[in-house]
Amino acid sequence: MDLFPCPLDDCQHWNEDGRKKCFTCGVSLEGVDPAKARKGFSADGSGPLGWLLPLIVIGAVIGGLAWWSSQQGGATEEGDDAAATTMASGGDAGTDGATGSGGTSTAPSGGGDAADGGGDDASGSSDAGGAGGTGGAAGGSATPPKPAGPKLPDGMTAAGKSDSGALQVESETDGATLVRLEGGSFSMGSDSGDPDEKPEHEVTVSSFYIDVHPVTNEQYAAFCDATGRRKPSGFPSSKPKHPVVSVSWKDAEAYAEWAGRRLPTEAEWSFAARGTDSRPYAWGDASPSKSHGNFKGGADGHDTVAPVASFPDGATPDGVMDMAGNVWEWTADRYSSSWYGKSPADNPTGPTSGSERTVRGGAYTSGAKDVRAPNRWKMAESSSRNNIGFRTVVDAPE
Repeated sequence: MDLFPCPLDDCQHWNEDGRKKCFTCGVSLEGVDPAKARKGFSADGSGPLGWLLPLIVIGAVIGGLAWWSSQQGGATEEGDDAAATTMASGGDAGTDGATGSGGTSTAPSGGGDAADGGGDDASGSSDAGGAGGTGGAAGGSATPPKPAGPKLPDGMTAAGKSDSGALQVESETDGATLVRLEGGSFSMGSDSGDPDEKPEHEVTVSSFYIDVHPVTNEQYAAFCDATGRRKPSGFPSSKPKHPVVSVSWKDAEAYAEWAGRRLPTEAEWSFAARGTDSRPYAWGDASPSKSHGNFKGGADGHDTVAPVASFPDGATPDGVMDMAGNVWEWTADRYSSSWYGKSPADNPTGPTSGSERTVRGGAYTSGAKDVRAPNRWKMAESSSRNNIGFRTVVDAPE
């Protein structure tokens, strides 16, 4: 194809022979002799003023790069509003980025500016930014770090979440599943209940983990095998998933210590059953029915103790099972019928003296009135009846 330059000095764009107007500036090419126009020029742009073309191209490229660089610098200075995320250690500048020792930059594609050795591209150039690096990318905004979850208690591994979203953990010692209850305030006792439930008063407890269901025969047998402790008389080895019964308070305390946990305070047990909404029953406001638990007159199909977790309708919103009926449960607190009138408001631990301990929850021998969440009763520490069991708790680490 034959080409000739535009006759306009400020243009001189090369056009095909026969073109009517300049492709670039639009000046009329009528009457222009291509042969004369080409005199002193070559098709590659050399000749008079031809040397300007490379300079124009180079200038345009430099100008574009300068604009792009200014845009990236602005994004870095804007901090969290820009496409960048700075973290405390290490540097990950994305697909083409580099890793810095002072901060972490994360970019989905392209480079990030990392501090103390980070780079914004594969060639290793970097912009130092102090203790942390800021990642920027031409291809998109940076990915923020995932927030760290709560610290788990020693000897526990994460085990998912309950239906309410509460964190669950599993014990490495006895395989128990515990659910985390976030601390809070609730109404303890009942002004319309028995005399030892009065006065109703506000109590605040700290966060803790509690067994989803009472300790089972299977778990207690493992404890006895590991420690040499004597099993209860008539221990039903053929019922591994039933709650262990006929254990004294001392037996329950020893198991909890072996498992790396402890017995719940009466306030913690009550909080797990009632929640911050201070519901009258573990499951809510509805009157007790045979689907809620194993208790006297419930026609639930169990003449004595039922396997744990047999009544999902009786679970608390956080997934704590069997807090109404089946077996009474030991708590850590000593018992006093007048304790509620002098109990401290924050994390109460019960009276400092007395040989009786508080039990909660009712049993398969209890009536519907006794499975109310505020209900409380007492047992001698040495008592080991066939309707008393226990569950354990552990503090939530700070």
